[in-house]
Amino acid sequence: MLFRSFPSKALADSQLPVDGVGLARLEFILTSEVGVHPLALLHFHELKDWAEGGDLAPELEPYRERLEAEGQYEVRMMLGAIDRRTAAYADKRQFFVDRVMEGVGLICAAFHPRPVLVRMSDLKSNEYRELLGGRVFEPVEENPMIAWRGASRYVDPAFLPAFEMECDALRLVRARLGLDNLQLMVPFCRTPEEGAAVKTLLEDRGLGDEAGVPLFLMIELPSNVIEADRFVAEMGLAGGSIGSNDLVQTVYAVSRDDLEGYRHPVDARSPAVQSMVRAAVEAFRAQGLEIGICGQAPSDHPDEVPPFLVECGITSISVTPDTAVAVRLAVAEAEAAAHEDEAAA
Repeated sequence: MLFRSFPSKALADSQLPVDGVGLARLEFILTSEVGVHPLALLHFHELKDWAEGGDLAPELEPYRERLEAEGQYEVRMMLGAIDRRTAAYADKRQFFVDRVMEGVGLICAAFHPRPVLVRMSDLKSNEYRELLGGRVFEPVEENPMIAWRGASRYVDPAFLPAFEMECDALRLVRARLGLDNLQLMVPFCRTPEEGAAVKTLLEDRGLGDEAGVPLFLMIELPSNVIEADRFVAEMGLAGGSIGSNDLVQTVYAVSRDDLEGYRHPVDARSPAVQSMVRAAVEAFRAQGLEIGICGQAPSDHPDEVPPFLVECGITSISVTPDTAVAVRLAVAEAEAAAHEDEAAA
């Protein structure tokens, strides 16, 4: 399967010999197609009232300090940029919903009927701050890589209205566009309880079991592996997908930004990570569920990682478009070798 980030390339990439999309990153749509913090769109008119007259609506009270730090002039300039970007929309919230629906819909349409696994938003606070309005609604965190991201945002009342906008867009991919190959994946989910809370939110927005939308967990934390059975039970999972990039980070307690700066570097081929990968595959396969990998490791090391994954019994491997053919050949060779070993035994 493929990684897919930018919808504009989906039609061309769909011609490759692949079985679908194993990781469609929603954050690339948020940065390239939306470009505005979702809460800035939601509270556009309240921000305008403050910038022009100093009236602070109750919804903006938690952000008073950041608003004052920005100043009314800067906020007016920011609102002007948002207005130009969303000129056709009186309802700025609908701009967000439409752009996300169209971006995800294009990927799903290009690969239909093959499955498209969409990872729900996983921008970090420093990345959200780069969007228009982001400095008003986002904190400054010391280590955003392991802070307020993924599932912890969805269940936080401060971010919940933005997550609901995201859910509305994804629901319309199925309800309005009729694309039934959409699958959803929850990233950076720390506990089964947090996962269950996200599942409830998805059900409330029409994206649960009744809607027929398969739910996957992105396995990138040791807790996801150690408590795999509980995550499956609490979230009613259809499967999981291993995020090897973050798994390296969380297993070895090293920031992804600094992986190359150590005398003894670690990566997805390192023993502790491979042990986690094997355990995750075994846990999901034991329950008859799908389990894939969507990190960079198979693309970065096509001669080493795919054979290991085949040996583990993984059900899908996601790669970059430029390595899809090479990895498919590597997988075929590894599977043939495994069959020969079985026959010899």
